[in-house]
Amino acid sequence: MRFIQALTITLVALLASSNAISVAGPSKVSRLRSRELSLSSHPIAPAQRRSLWVDTTFDVEGENSAERGVWTYAKALWWAETGKSDAYVRKALKLNDLDDVARKSNKYYAYFVDRTEWYQIVKWLQKDSTTFQVWKALKLDKITERHQLNDIRNTDAFRFYTRYVKHFNRGVVSKLKNGYKPDGVMVERGASDAEMSARALIMADAGMRDEYAQVLLGLTTPDRFGKLLKGDALKAHSDYKYFELFLKAKAGVRR
Repeated sequence: MRFIQALTITLVALLASSNAISVAGPSKVSRLRSRELSLSSHPIAPAQRRSLWVDTTFDVEGENSAERGVWTYAKALWWAETGKSDAYVRKALKLNDLDDVARKSNKYYAYFVDRTEWYQIVKWLQKDSTTFQVWKALKLDKITERHQLNDIRNTDAFRFYTRYVKHFNRGVVSKLKNGYKPDGVMVERGASDAEMSARALIMADAGMRDEYAQVLLGLTTPDRFGKLLKGDALKAHSDYKYFELFLKAKAGVRR
């Protein structure tokens, strides 16, 4: 019910805003930005969502452009929540004849993709999915070595993976800051050189603190999660090279 209440309140507010804009003058309608039309500041986890809508047709005769925009955002959110396919949404938004760049520039399609990805991230986080499991789920395991990362760096799959890693990292860091042991596995045995390198580079780009990066890379004393490896013990660890990569990349970002 919270989802429906939040959506209803937001739609009412947006429609009231659009009516005020219409009175002021049609030239101001186009100033509505997607950021201002966000339907929820706190995305709802799948377990919390209860959908009561049965009709996804929102076209209303005589509605102005701002109102149509609100309804289209509502439909995009509905499509994401109900798991509509990408092909279904492209057809509904009449994007089938557009190339990939033009399609992604459509703000309603972009919103649908964003919400769909977020719901999937929530599911993975609830299952304590490792970053390598997500890597494989997104079919990024076609590459295995660090030097191959440039082959996937600009793909949607890698962008999605990066988004998950950042949420995974935030969850771990939050637990560490509050003195708790993070849930899940930091490093799945068998993770490829490419995936481990990607994680190290993502952390470096985010400016992760060294001690947190060390925990996330599994460089801790066995059975003593909070105790970081140091000195020769750290350098002897098989994954130390990824910590070195992190430190070097982080130093490069700072320059």
